[in-house]
Amino acid sequence: VLPAEEVREKAVNTLASGPVGGITGALFLGKELGYENIICTDVGGTSFDVGLIVGGLAEQAREPVAGKYHTRVPAVDISSIGTGGGSIAWIEPVTGILRVGPQSAGAAPGPVCYDRGGDQPTVTDAGVILGYINPDYFLGGRMKLNRDKALASTRAKIADPLGLDVFRAAAGIYKISNSQLADLVRKVTIEKGYDPRDFVLFAYGGAGPQYAGLYGAEIGLRTIIIPALSSVFSAFGAVVSDIVKFQSISDPMVAPPDVQRTNRIFDNLEEKVRQALRRDGVGEADMALQRYVEVRYRRQVHEVRVPAPAGALTSSLLDRVMESFEKKYEDLYGKGAAFREAGMEVITFHVVGTGRTPKPNLICSEPGDPDPSLARKGSRQAFFEREGGFVETSVYDSERIRAGHVVEGPAVIEAPTTTVVVQPGLRARVDHYLNIII
Repeated sequence: VLPAEEVREKAVNTLASGPVGGITGALFLGKELGYENIICTDVGGTSFDVGLIVGGLAEQAREPVAGKYHTRVPAVDISSIGTGGGSIAWIEPVTGILRVGPQSAGAAPGPVCYDRGGDQPTVTDAGVILGYINPDYFLGGRMKLNRDKALASTRAKIADPLGLDVFRAAAGIYKISNSQLADLVRKVTIEKGYDPRDFVLFAYGGAGPQYAGLYGAEIGLRTIIIPALSSVFSAFGAVVSDIVKFQSISDPMVAPPDVQRTNRIFDNLEEKVRQALRRDGVGEADMALQRYVEVRYRRQVHEVRVPAPAGALTSSLLDRVMESFEKKYEDLYGKGAAFREAGMEVITFHVVGTGRTPKPNLICSEPGDPDPSLARKGSRQAFFEREGGFVETSVYDSERIRAGHVVEGPAVIEAPTTTVVVQPGLRARVDHYLNIII
């Protein structure tokens, strides 16, 4: 959250604020639900955005990039690819391989099924063909989708050139897109030294709940959480955001760092952060400060950020900071990668100040009967690769879903702004906040 005057002077601080809103929302909801390690995944019409919360803190980008420009401002680490509901399926001319994205049909003309002039099949068209999306209940029935046009376009552009049945072609589009989503989650977790099985996955955005059961299972996650406000979760995150101020300074020291010098640096940075928070009307009782240092082995060019304790630092406390650097280094680069004999350098000092803002109270319901039959709308045929094709699939109305309900897959839960697909073999449980936990 920034004052308007600051946004006008430093517009760079608003970059990627939409996806970051989702991570802020996940921080808030994660605390309510008791989760500290969260993979945040946002699937919209054009892109797939992923960020991490580790130990209750959002991961920070080391060198944020906007377009082709490196930005020297603190930022939450967000990774994105061009895969979403509007991503176009196409055949690569040279190899004849089916591809999905990064080109997107956007909102206008949109997927073929929107019947607004689009003629390129998309992932959303595949979802309609395969029975996941109800053409008569899009936007709660306010917008009718044209399944016949989606079928015709997918047949002409994809199925016939590849010699496939149109339903197998649509299933291929769906599988490729979900594999791309899973690949990005692996990149954000495993390539950074994290085991995704140690995390829960939050799936939000208009399309996230539809795909999460597939890409979550592909990377071995045990728990997927679809927030009750999944379609507007980034907006929810903006509502619950705190005011955050940053101060940093580079003052390289060879380890062991000088204790008095380090204390002076942190005291100075903290006072600047407090002053900035006071200017925004934050009282002392609502301030929380966190220190970090960036450390590297000598002769290296990249640093690793680790937290530093609050208060007056001592030699023993700074020794523990160096030890935490070496542990983080091995987490990132492999056991045995640490090399203390090279010597260590503390390069940059950071203070992050949070000004807590008033938060909404989430409406809580007492869990009741697990039987969801009162919310059942009926059934329809939907395609599941695990089942070998189309199977009869129960359909539920999200507006009649209640806390405590348990839905066994295969099933579809329809909401006016999203569709939750519960894959065969999975179980969805509705918690006391009406989040769906798969």
